[in-house]
Amino acid sequence: MAKSEVLTGDQIAKQVAGRNENSSFADIAREIHDMMDHRPKGYGAELAKINDALHQAGILPGIDITGVQGSDFIGKNPSGATVKLDSTDLGHAKVDTTQSSTPIFGREATVNADGSGTLKAKPGDSGWSIASDLLKSQGNQNPSPREIANLSLQLEQLNGKKALQHLQPGDSLKFPPALKGGFDTSFVADRANDTEDATKAQINSNFDAAWAAFKKNTSWTLGAGYNLSQNDIDRFLSDSSLTSQERQGFQFFKDNWNMLSRDGKIWENEVKAWKDTATKQAEQDSFETRKDG
Repeated sequence: MAKSEVLTGDQIAKQVAGRNENSSFADIAREIHDMMDHRPKGYGAELAKINDALHQAGILPGIDITGVQGSDFIGKNPSGATVKLDSTDLGHAKVDTTQSSTPIFGREATVNADGSGTLKAKPGDSGWSIASDLLKSQGNQNPSPREIANLSLQLEQLNGKKALQHLQPGDSLKFPPALKGGFDTSFVADRANDTEDATKAQINSNFDAAWAAFKKNTSWTLGAGYNLSQNDIDRFLSDSSLTSQERQGFQFFKDNWNMLSRDGKIWENEVKAWKDTATKQAEQDSFETRKDG
């Protein structure tokens, strides 16, 4: 993305208008990432404009976004603890107070949950060498000159230009939260659980509607229960006296005839078997998503 195409904090802030805490902010997360990645100078003031817009809209009160990692926002709560938020669903949030003492290419360092922290300079260090090693420690094995230069500018903002120009071994330097683009998320399990719950709710809704439709019909066979032919379904769907649930049931039968029918009819036992299979499949899909994530 060319620098001229990257939105400013003011432009991103305007996009908050009309949204609420139930909206998806995935586009905002991508735009914040690009803004911070391409305009490292003054990004703190730009983020402040976006946070102000969110707070004025009643979104994320008390939390200030400080960066982006994949499709997750990184922020700080009033106590200064790191908060991770799913930009696609702000209801997915967790406070992470993890802090570790992790050497960064021979430098003593303390790293917070958001990737920020402090380190001590080693002999021969410069802003460039520190920025390069920081990026490598965050998983970017071959940082580009632009990426290194951008992080060097952020180090200047946090520590002052003079601090980097006159580095001495043992000098303590702050570094900013890790900035990562893409679609990775810390909320794989939360998203999988939401999808499973929504899928099961739809399965139960269709099954309850199917049962209501079956009871509207009088065809019944010993051992197999209620049954419906295509003519039955079409006849009932033309009946204006159907309740909304009964109509949902008959429409469900019509839309899924090929899956549910046997020997020219839809049978009660087949629909019960469908519900059991669909429910188990939803649980298996959820398990696979959590495992792969």
